[in-house]
Amino acid sequence: MPNKTEEYLALACKTADSFSRQWEHWAEFLITAARLYKYSYPDQLMIYAQRPDATACAEYDVWNNKMNRYVRCGSKGIALLDESGGYPRLHYVFDVSDTAPRRNALYPDLWQINESLKEPVRSMLAENYDVHSESFGQQLADVAGKLVQSYRDNNSSDILGIVDGSYFLPNLTLNQPRKQLNRYGRLRRTYLMNHRPVLYNTMLLNGSLYPALSELEQTAVAMKEQMMTELLAKNPAPDKEQNQMAWVQHMNSLKAQAEELVLNELIYS
Repeated sequence: MPNKTEEYLALACKTADSFSRQWEHWAEFLITAARLYKYSYPDQLMIYAQRPDATACAEYDVWNNKMNRYVRCGSKGIALLDESGGYPRLHYVFDVSDTAPRRNALYPDLWQINESLKEPVRSMLAENYDVHSESFGQQLADVAGKLVQSYRDNNSSDILGIVDGSYFLPNLTLNQPRKQLNRYGRLRRTYLMNHRPVLYNTMLLNGSLYPALSELEQTAVAMKEQMMTELLAKNPAPDKEQNQMAWVQHMNSLKAQAEELVLNELIYS
């Protein structure tokens, strides 16, 4: 019969396994982990497995001595696994909901985003990660995607070595282009990779990336031709035979204007 430590080890494995099988479980875990960001992943995992609604956890002595709060009689501690001594052992924490205040008690400062903090946070994210998105939510998603992409790039060999041969490595067949991308397609792909990594990875995995890039290429070429026609109508070129140099300079100027419009409206948006 397994002892308590073995039971909690099995619980941790079962919970982690559920993350890979159902993305909803992973999303629910992230909500709990966000509240307990100071804890390590193994501790967050154990807290989520036992008390997914936990908001602020600490050991008995911390509540009692530092926060001047007492743990209510009958409260069940949340078991965490400690392997620092070379073998797993259990120690326990309690959520703030398990406690009650004494005189001059403190309450944990639970940080939350509000309207007054959004702009400072957006500025910090833009400065530190060079991510500029239309909405706050999209900016957070793009920063997260960029961090994931960076971690994957830096640790791809280790990751593939861990998951090779297991069900964690899906057998994906990507919808690769039948022909080489032109300049506009390559620019758009690079922009998505660097500035919209979440969108890029989603499109790549669901097979819509290269069809979308191919369609964008055609749209970009047609748009540039149309803009050239309109610009020439407004600004006729000098006679090519009489002044070839002036004609070349004029046409290059119009091409640059049309190119700028295509890049701003189609490629970098």
